[in-house]
Amino acid sequence: MTRIGIRWYVRRDAPDILRIAALRGLPLDDDELCRFLRQPCNIGMVAEADGDAVVGFLLYTLGDRCTEIAALGAESPAASEALLAKVESKLSRRRRRAQWDVPERDTALLVWLRSRGWRAVGMLRGKHGENDAVRMVKWRDGAAEEGEPTAQALNEPHTQRGPTR
Repeated sequence: MTRIGIRWYVRRDAPDILRIAALRGLPLDDDELCRFLRQPCNIGMVAEADGDAVVGFLLYTLGDRCTEIAALGAESPAASEALLAKVESKLSRRRRRAQWDVPERDTALLVWLRSRGWRAVGMLRGKHGENDAVRMVKWRDGAAEEGEPTAQALNEPHTQRGPTR
């Protein structure tokens, strides 16, 4: 039985990550990967099989109240499960929500997330070029509490309102 371990991304993992991204049809190149990981709140993790070969990766951003998944790619379902479980285990009192904008055409991923307790809370028009995306959200305790953003609020662009008269 293959044992899957999760660890932080290091630069030598880039060729494996790019190979897995290409296998999964994810639009990712070396420059984009480096640019993403240079941002202060962006994090990369990798899944290793038996402590040796990189078999999956996860890129995400830590926001003030939310963890946003940018990309997940894996060679096996076990690696995908381990990576997503790691993100879900990091939900806390401060970051109660994880979200992932999944291309609408990726029905297998949407069904898999739904089976893990993620919920679709809205549509994002044109998020992935000309294609739409479904915003999938997982809350720490399984359901949003009072004060959490609604599906409508998650989909509306942030606008600054001036003082009212």
